[in-house]
Amino acid sequence: MKKILAILCSVVLLGALMVSQLPANIASAAEPDKLIYDFNGYADTDALIAALPYINAADVSLDTTVKNGDTGASLRIALNASYNEVGIGYKSGNGWVSNWSKHNALSFWVKADKATGPEPGYKLEFRVQDVKLEGSGVNTRRLKAGAPVLLNGTWDGNPYNETKYADADGNVYFGTAFEGTVTIPFESIDGDNINFNNIYRILFCYGGYFKGEIINIDDLKLTTVDDDGSEGPADVPAVDSGKPAIVPDNAILINNFDSYADDAALAAVVSAYNNSAVIKLESEIQDGDGKSFSYTIGTAFATVIIKNDKDLTGATGIRFWVKYHQRNPLERTFVKIWFCMDADGKRWHPAAGMDYTLTDLSGDEPVVTNKLITADGEYSVVIDHGFDGYVDIPFTSFTNESAMYDAETNPIALDKVDKLLLQTSAYFNGSTIYIDSLYATRDEASTAEPVVTVDDENDLVETITAAPGAFPFDTTISVKPVAAGSALEENLLELLQEYTNDPAFNKALFMSMSAVRTGTEIKAELQGGKKLTVTAAVPEGFDPAKVKVVVFDGGEVKLLDSEVENGFVTFDLDTIGTLALIEYEEPAEPQNPQTGDAGIYIYLLLSVLAISALMIKKPAAIK
Repeated sequence: MKKILAILCSVVLLGALMVSQLPANIASAAEPDKLIYDFNGYADTDALIAALPYINAADVSLDTTVKNGDTGASLRIALNASYNEVGIGYKSGNGWVSNWSKHNALSFWVKADKATGPEPGYKLEFRVQDVKLEGSGVNTRRLKAGAPVLLNGTWDGNPYNETKYADADGNVYFGTAFEGTVTIPFESIDGDNINFNNIYRILFCYGGYFKGEIINIDDLKLTTVDDDGSEGPADVPAVDSGKPAIVPDNAILINNFDSYADDAALAAVVSAYNNSAVIKLESEIQDGDGKSFSYTIGTAFATVIIKNDKDLTGATGIRFWVKYHQRNPLERTFVKIWFCMDADGKRWHPAAGMDYTLTDLSGDEPVVTNKLITADGEYSVVIDHGFDGYVDIPFTSFTNESAMYDAETNPIALDKVDKLLLQTSAYFNGSTIYIDSLYATRDEASTAEPVVTVDDENDLVETITAAPGAFPFDTTISVKPVAAGSALEENLLELLQEYTNDPAFNKALFMSMSAVRTGTEIKAELQGGKKLTVTAAVPEGFDPAKVKVVVFDGGEVKLLDSEVENGFVTFDLDTIGTLALIEYEEPAEPQNPQTGDAGIYIYLLLSVLAISALMIKKPAAIK
């Protein structure tokens, strides 16, 4: 019996030792998930805001439409330009100190919407606060650098299960395409002395860079994960595609970086302003054969300067090869590169919303896409992680001092381009960008004949045809009636009354025309010598034989040449502005006498002779 008791005691002691060797904060047995916070009990936004302990900058509201499940509500956070913070947990009067020691992870549901934000995603700066064991003060802890965060849900509606890793500052980047559960193991939270028996508050923080993002959070739970996955991300190496370079015909080579022996030789041509990036000569990863250079983004805004000594006269655009490599592709899936060029002291860069072309060589066959630069004022080319290919930017997409490039009225001094700049936000710190095959392209970079679209909701015109080369880019022409009874209509009518010398003149159809680059508010001008041909229906009640077209140039009325046929009037425009169809009959020119000038002279001569004869007639003799 004593032997049996001894064995039992040994088993109990061994079990106790085994439990004592479990890793800290890892539950010895899986506990059921515990809901610690949802947003279902609030009557409205005011009640929610009154309960939240801390809000900074973010616009917070109760959302009963976007939520986890079919019932209840969620916390809606709209990010502003300032640093956004929302605290959940303890607030004086409704204290919340929760014991988390029976679980080893925290989870919450999230769904986001890009709205008007600059990126297809956002960066979460997650914080946990606890009450110190000695009862004085609060610990604030963030995620460890490289710590895992588990995602389980959908991406664009498709099943998605992935592990992401915190960056060097303990923050995690999420794409707005993700919807689902985010799980944060306690082992991913920095600080060995954090007291999970007395959690005080959770903070969701987001930088003002992501202003415009909408983030919904719901169902905060304590949970248990089997594997804390704390190994962190591997340093994934960049790999050269091994594909030959594609050299455009008739292009001007600015630099292919093949001639430099080492980093010191490269530094004479390529440099980083204020050491804002680490620049290296590369011989393993490049466009085709030879060499390239790379720059790795630091903690400041990176500006890379490439000297140019080539005359770029005759070029129509810029092309360069780029490969973007993010060490941990789960962290950020894209980079933004702001390309600039200095010409005669002026800096040119792509305008917001402008076209550029990407030729992606990363697959089996080149994939050519036309993209739009984000319209958030950053004027940047957006490159996805793993992209290996060419960026083509036509000069027609460049702007300087808010004026678009124009070969005639606002040209680039192409013989005086002395440097090209690549600029990248510190937000992408740690990422590496490879650059090669920098060319100024000629005809190959030009786009097809721009498309002219007419926006005429009131059907004032039948057709508008632009002469080839009338616009350097896709253009939308808007045609609108001048508002009846408006001050503008009264002023235009007065000008016509003066022009016709008829104070009662009122038979006119006024219309206003404007042109912008399609998809923007950038004004489009007709290129020199180019015209628009307009066909419009003769207004109802107008005599077709008397229909004329006039344009208003300041306070002057100009009559245009026009033709009327089958109820339509056709005319050409060399400027875009305000015009009118009028019923007007030009006055007849005064007629000259039928005798002509010679007849008049003869008539006058005979008259003079007759008068002279009367004057010299002798008087009758006196008898």
